[in-house]
Amino acid sequence: MRAHETKRWSVNAVSEGHAPVQYFCDGRPLTQTSAATVDNVSPVEHLLIAIAGCFALSCRAVIAKRKLSQVSFEIIASGEKAAAPPNRLAQISVVALFRGSISEPEAVAISEEAKPLCTVSNSFLASPDFIYSSRTIKEYGPPARDTHPPQVSH
Repeated sequence: MRAHETKRWSVNAVSEGHAPVQYFCDGRPLTQTSAATVDNVSPVEHLLIAIAGCFALSCRAVIAKRKLSQVSFEIIASGEKAAAPPNRLAQISVVALFRGSISEPEAVAISEEAKPLCTVSNSFLASPDFIYSSRTIKEYGPPARDTHPPQVSH
C-alpha cells in the first residue's frame, strides 16, 4: 500500500498591466473562449480561480489608487486537501509575486491593502452560513430559477 498522498491544486492569475487577467490551472492556460476548458477544471480549481482572480483585482485596485505605472504581478492560489474527513481544504495559500521596480516593502503593502478588498477570501474568513436544500420537480422543463433564496435564521 502506498503512503498517503496529499492532494493539491494550484491556480495562477497573471496580470500584465491593464490587459485582462489570465488564469492557469496547474500550468494549463484557461480561456473563456474555449468550452472544453471547463471540462478540465475541478470544482476546487474553480474555487481557487475565484480566490486568485478576486485578489488579483483587489491588487489592481490598490495599484491604481497608488497611481503606480503598469505593474505586472501574479497571484498563486493553492489548496491542500485535509487528510481526514469531511472532504475539505485544510489550507489555502495565496502568494502575490510582483515584477519590475516594486520594492519588497511596497509589494507587502499592496498585498496588505488588497486583503480587505477581496470579497471571496474575506467570505471564507468570516465563515458564512451555508444553506443546503433539495426538492423535486414534477414536470420536465427548463431548470428551476428560484428568485427568492431561503432566508438565513440566526
